[in-house]
Amino acid sequence: MFLFCPAQVLHRSAFLVALMGLALLEGCAGGGSNPPPAPPVVVAPAISTQPSSLTVTVPQPASFSVTASGTAPLQYQWQKNGANVGTNATIYSLTTTAASDGGSYTVTVSNAAGSVTSQAALLTVDPALAAPTFTTHPVSVAVVAPDTATFTAVATGSPSPSLQWQLSINAGISFADIAGATGGSYTTGPAATGDSGRQYRVIATNGSGATTSTVATLTVNTAGVAPVFTTQPANVTITEGQNAQFLVAGSGTPTPTLQWQLSTDNGTTWSNLTGATSAVLNVVNAALFNHGRQFRAVATNGSGSVHSQAAVLTVLAAGVGRFAYVANSNDNTVSIYTVDAVTGQLRHNGYVAAGFNGVGPVAVDPLGKFAYVPNATVDSVSAFTIHPATGALTAVAGSPFATGAGGPVTVDPSGKFAYVLSTGGVSVFTINAISGALTAVAGSPFAAGATPVSVSLDPTGKFVYVANANSSNVSAFSINATSG
Repeated sequence: MFLFCPAQVLHRSAFLVALMGLALLEGCAGGGSNPPPAPPVVVAPAISTQPSSLTVTVPQPASFSVTASGTAPLQYQWQKNGANVGTNATIYSLTTTAASDGGSYTVTVSNAAGSVTSQAALLTVDPALAAPTFTTHPVSVAVVAPDTATFTAVATGSPSPSLQWQLSINAGISFADIAGATGGSYTTGPAATGDSGRQYRVIATNGSGATTSTVATLTVNTAGVAPVFTTQPANVTITEGQNAQFLVAGSGTPTPTLQWQLSTDNGTTWSNLTGATSAVLNVVNAALFNHGRQFRAVATNGSGSVHSQAAVLTVLAAGVGRFAYVANSNDNTVSIYTVDAVTGQLRHNGYVAAGFNGVGPVAVDPLGKFAYVPNATVDSVSAFTIHPATGALTAVAGSPFATGAGGPVTVDPSGKFAYVLSTGGVSVFTINAISGALTAVAGSPFAAGATPVSVSLDPTGKFVYVANANSSNVSAFSINATSG
């Protein structure tokens, strides 16, 4: 190889031959040296394609990528919610996903000249697909026209299912979508009686399928009418061992339910009779302890509740009504008669001394156990027990009982109290259920009008009435069921 310095003028005979094939000539270009080469330029990273947000369903894969420019080598660091993840690559991938993988993902790209961080990409991980299932089905509803009715349903699934309510007007043969009815509940318009029997259901749908709820029926009743009794129960008198029947009838809209109740304290308190919910109440094989008990029915519907009048059950001891007693004022005795059950004829069965002058009418308690004879001249009452077979009278221990009055005696329907007419009113006594003895009630006598002449009790034993001759009026009293 031959090298020449073009700036020099060489004599045509003067040249240098490089015998070894390479000669370096110095001193060219005035004899100076060549400058060093410039260092390479390093360009900082720049992101041209940002990672994109993703939505996947468990366990689908997910992948983020980034495109960046700048002087190589470029380094990539991916992060999830600020914590490092992944490897040094332009792509970060998850082969399968779980709910915990959801979050915010970024990547930082760096080289010798600097670094740059991408925008955040959001990974949303939906639950695994599941067909819709109803956790709450619509239930049948009854309303009174023109009220509205509301049906409610709850369905789950993944993704969350959409809902569509449907209506059938042909007893469920076919159903049609209700326009706009896509919420968890559906409310009808004002209901008419003609809407009664309509059926409603809802369909839940998502990407995994569709499920239909059970059917709910709408019942529409006419405007409510409070219950009323058209037939009240009547008092019943029977002999022990017989059956008693009480009957009621009533009306109301909707048809009211019935519940019979019992009072053992003359109507002060009432308790329900278990299972007694029909219009007829039967008391079977009534015993003497049922005597004086009161029965009533309670009718109830959506418009209210009402109770019937009380009916009193009188239970007579076997043999009651077979004897008659007549007070004889001429000799102060009581004649005893047996009553023929068929003809009603009386047969004299003896007599008993009543006590003192001025004996008055004989009063017999409802059970036929005791007889009471007033002694007008000495203001007392003679008490007797009645023999159940013969009707014979036997004086009660302590008889006669001072009453402060010798007027007629009246025994209340329960057989617990005796009322004796006095000069200024009425005296009240409790009757010993075992012996028949009389004990004055606190506060007795109770004042009435001028010159009382008779005393009467209502059949339920709630009230006492005293007729007053000189004041030409009637005094009325309520009876305390406990004290008389």
